[in-house]
Amino acid sequence: MDAGPSSLVPPSPSGNHQPLPATSKFININYENAATYAAQIPANHVALTFDDGPTREYTLPILDKLRQYGMKATFFVIGGRVAQNCDILQQIYREGHEIGNHTYDHLLLTQESSQVQWAQLAKNQQQIHQCLQQIGVNYYPRWFRAPYGDQNAQVLGHVKALGMNSALWSLDTHDWNLETTAAMIANSVIQGGDRQLVLMHDGTEFNPAMQSNPQLNPTRQPTVEALDQILADYRAKGISSLTLSQAFP
Repeated sequence: MDAGPSSLVPPSPSGNHQPLPATSKFININYENAATYAAQIPANHVALTFDDGPTREYTLPILDKLRQYGMKATFFVIGGRVAQNCDILQQIYREGHEIGNHTYDHLLLTQESSQVQWAQLAKNQQQIHQCLQQIGVNYYPRWFRAPYGDQNAQVLGHVKALGMNSALWSLDTHDWNLETTAAMIANSVIQGGDRQLVLMHDGTEFNPAMQSNPQLNPTRQPTVEALDQILADYRAKGISSLTLSQAFP
């Protein structure tokens, strides 16, 4: 039986990276307003985001490339993968990137009950918090992204109650698609220019119920390969990358 909200609400943390204060305005970047929010990103900046990690195969080389070019990103992590790769999550934090909540099991949330929705968000908050506590960091994510961009008012109510904002994207690289090459990923980001909220992935499909989709690419190597061209182009044009909390303080 799924635990209800009362048993899963994280306690209010102290120190850095607290959840949003109750008085803060709730930000919901969705399909309808993403372009408007992206336009608020400072000129010559973008917000790079990566979903579905952390993984050894893809997150680690992505971190290497971001470090090489001095770029920061937001990683929307899956709790089940954090449980397997806590050390990588700790590295993400140590290297100055932001960590976001992408649920515990990567479910289609609108097909689940309110109790399951809450459990998916709150359990991941706790998983992330407990992992970073091991290195003396008191951290709860301030940003949430729904798997598949699948959300409704009920999901957003849980997001807000847990002290998070919600963010989809303004530029989808479709790097999850079997037909999308590294060159296609790079071209879509480069042509998008600055002031974009970019969606990429550092993990493959986690939800077993969705793994039978014949369009899914079983690897994220094209994303890793595309980053060299993307980040080199950004450097040449003087474009820097911000975390979501930097882009939308």
